[in-house]
Amino acid sequence: MGAGSALSAMGGMKAGNAQAQIADYNARIDERNQKTAENMAAHNLLLAKADIIQSGNDAARSISGIDAHFGAAGVSAGGSTLTVAMESARRADEELTIGIYNAHKENLEMRERAVAFGMQAGITRAEGKARQRAARSEAIGSLLSTAGSIGMKYA
Repeated sequence: MGAGSALSAMGGMKAGNAQAQIADYNARIDERNQKTAENMAAHNLLLAKADIIQSGNDAARSISGIDAHFGAAGVSAGGSTLTVAMESARRADEELTIGIYNAHKENLEMRERAVAFGMQAGITRAEGKARQRAARSEAIGSLLSTAGSIGMKYA
């Protein structure tokens, strides 16, 4: 009776240790996902900035092209020619502003995902430690109960 209880308690403690190890493994995966999300956020922002710069350069060339096209046709850069160029510049500026906003928004969303992974890692570790403590307490309770039963038997 006592040996079986001791083996049962030892098995329970090992099971608790295994649960803590599994939780730690899962937490390390969450931490890796956190780092990946942080790196993706930085990378995506860098790419978005490059796209915005390229769009700005494209718009500047387009506006210069309008001016050159009208100039080659012998039309002065005033009136409707100037209006077209100004409208093109306004639209390009608007598109750049929207692009910057979207890049920052996507960056913040990715960083929030990274924070969530980090928080999940902490929760997973805490759950594993709680399971480990519960298994140890259960094992100790089982041993004490068996000891009490044995004591009552021989008292």
